[in-house]
Amino acid sequence: MKKGSYRLRCGIGAAALVLGPVWAAAAQEAGPDVGQLDEIIVTAQKRAQSADSVGMSITTLSGADLQRQGVDSVGDLARVDPSFVVSQTNYSSPVYSIRGVSYNDFSIAATPTVSVYTDEVPYAYPALSKGATFDLERVEVLKGPQGTLYGQNATGGAVNYIAAKPTNQFEAGLDGTLGRFAAAGLDGFVSGPISDTLAGRFAFSIREGGDWQQSNTRDDTLGQQNSVKLRALLDWNPTDALQVQANFNGFIDRSDLPAANLVKIVLQRQSSAALVPNTTKAKPGPDDPEAADWLAGTTPRVDESTEQASLRADYALPHGMTLTYLGSFQHFTQNDLNEPQGANYHFSQLQSGIVNATSQELRLSGKEFDDRLNWLVGADYAKAYTRETQLYDLAGSSSSFALTNVPLLIGKPAIPPFSGNRSDSDDDSISRAAFGNVEYHPLEELGITAGARYTTTAISHGGCTRDTDGNTAAGATVIETILKHGVGVVPAVRGGCTTLDASSTPAYINQRLSEDNVSWRVGLNWTPVERTLIYGTVSRGFKAGSFPTLSASSYLQLRPVTQEELLAYELGVKTRLLNNRLEIDGALFHYDYTNKQLEARSLDPNGVFGLLSVLVNVPKSKEDGAELSLRAKPLDNLTVTAKTTYLHSWVESDYFGYNAFTTTPVNFKGQAFPNTPRWSFLVDAQYDWSVSSAYTAFVGASARYQTKTQGLFGTQSAISQGYPSTYNADYGVIDLRAGLSSVSGTWRFEGFVRNLTNTFYAIQTTRVGDSVVRFQGQPTTYGVTVSYRY
Repeated sequence: MKKGSYRLRCGIGAAALVLGPVWAAAAQEAGPDVGQLDEIIVTAQKRAQSADSVGMSITTLSGADLQRQGVDSVGDLARVDPSFVVSQTNYSSPVYSIRGVSYNDFSIAATPTVSVYTDEVPYAYPALSKGATFDLERVEVLKGPQGTLYGQNATGGAVNYIAAKPTNQFEAGLDGTLGRFAAAGLDGFVSGPISDTLAGRFAFSIREGGDWQQSNTRDDTLGQQNSVKLRALLDWNPTDALQVQANFNGFIDRSDLPAANLVKIVLQRQSSAALVPNTTKAKPGPDDPEAADWLAGTTPRVDESTEQASLRADYALPHGMTLTYLGSFQHFTQNDLNEPQGANYHFSQLQSGIVNATSQELRLSGKEFDDRLNWLVGADYAKAYTRETQLYDLAGSSSSFALTNVPLLIGKPAIPPFSGNRSDSDDDSISRAAFGNVEYHPLEELGITAGARYTTTAISHGGCTRDTDGNTAAGATVIETILKHGVGVVPAVRGGCTTLDASSTPAYINQRLSEDNVSWRVGLNWTPVERTLIYGTVSRGFKAGSFPTLSASSYLQLRPVTQEELLAYELGVKTRLLNNRLEIDGALFHYDYTNKQLEARSLDPNGVFGLLSVLVNVPKSKEDGAELSLRAKPLDNLTVTAKTTYLHSWVESDYFGYNAFTTTPVNFKGQAFPNTPRWSFLVDAQYDWSVSSAYTAFVGASARYQTKTQGLFGTQSAISQGYPSTYNADYGVIDLRAGLSSVSGTWRFEGFVRNLTNTFYAIQTTRVGDSVVRFQGQPTTYGVTVSYRY
């Protein structure tokens, strides 16, 4: 264990021991309503409720809390919730995990296990959600399967951002930030009435600068931010019965993509070592948060944009019923250059694509029996079309020589190495669902919830890998000739498909996947005393099957994964004690996985390229876990939050796969899920005090820690065979903040330091081509924010 990690955990424990007596003393001295915790309202069940009355584990933070703790993206939620873990694919796509439930696939159309919403409007894929995270009222992180009310692809949970709404009076605000590495940000909003029945709000967020990575081999930097997010909201209330909300938003992101830090070169084809000198001579990078490398003369970068329009209408019907419509359309484009090799040699992926996604939901809700029964029924329809191209530059990869000598097998001359390839795909998916949910209180202290959703999904997919220089086509034709014994050969052509179909003919592979499922949830809520809730739930959720987009020599690599199923059992408690100065939330849970989806490696069925990427289903897996969250005001001006998550995951059934380096099968039975820490901790504290009649001051700090994880299945077997470790080491990070704000709320000045100790830590350790690399967290950053409200 690292000394720094040990000191951090000792500090967390010491803080708890010191603050315990203070809490008790404060509770005895304080009178009613002095320094009490605030009430938190959520819409986790698609209606406004106190978070303390919902039988579900929920993390909720206000927009001010998110800004205070530097939460600027979906991934930053890991700073405020230890059950939320962020990693990334080999090609920089974010992977969100709640309680260890995640899915690692870099295709644009890869459906998530943690779905993201804004005001209940879904984002079809994770890449589309960048525009959600600014000008917020709050965020709700819902844990456990959410399939009943939020649909499939939320087996891990759901993140629902609640945008700040138009106001009845004119309001405006600006937040400007300057930080280390010349990072700059500007956020603002204008809100107010337009007419007696119409109000509007316009908000923006701009990010620039921040080159935080330094090349290991030359004077070059990376990390520039260059993004703009916009949102316009309209609230129209033409009658007392009708409320209409319209949301028009979009973002443009032209930022740099973080590069990786090289751990070691491990060639895919050792026989080609002399032919790739720039690759073989690459040196490992130092254990420095700023260290990274990429091909000289290039800049890994994002080129993404989206436009989205959504509409919500609520109409009050007789007998306390409400009819609600939610509809949205989103268009997304992407043209990202990824260089994940961590060294100065040719290996890159240009990932381009478009997404057109629509969703429609219609539901009816109501109350009966003096509000003892709340019910909801509805239906929804979603359609998404995705076109994706992955263009690979493999000129520096040892795998580019895989086809060179293949023609010798049939007495023909060798061919030059291929310089790269291109993988294309088209994906058209449609899902339809009907759902219902009821909550009934037969007694004031007892509540019963039950809900179910029936979903059908149909995906039409086409794809192949194409030649880009003539050499891949020549090699594919030779392989086809060998497999067909020279009979009926259809030569691959320059620029054409080189993926071999079931008849060993180069072809564009068309497939279809149709599935249906029933998600459900039942729960019991018991309030034995005021402000204490004990709940138990059993739920089942599904993640839809999907097709990969990847370099495929055979149609077998393009087979889809079928839907995965998660059966969850949870027992929890929520209580407030010490005159509402202490809040305790805790939960125990057990997950049964069936057909867990996984991006893995498999032997090339054509026997040429060795290990290749595929999507697979792992038959049986399990997870046991526990969470504990404490929020307290031991002093009137002091707020302390402490949270911990424990996860024990394992593959239950025999499942043979491959580690990242060898073609020897490995049984994954008993192994923990990748990027699933056994323990995660978080502590945050803030103290506010008055410095004059006009200003108050505050100081705050937060610390988080997580134990080590394996970046890939089979990590230990690879180490035992002498290969580099792909474990992500345990780490701890400390952030500080301090500032001054006017009592009127007009001005606020804040200084911050993040990663105070400049801790070096890996978000993901993996093998990419000939490189074993680490993608790292940012180094120490600091800055100031000035806020103005009118």
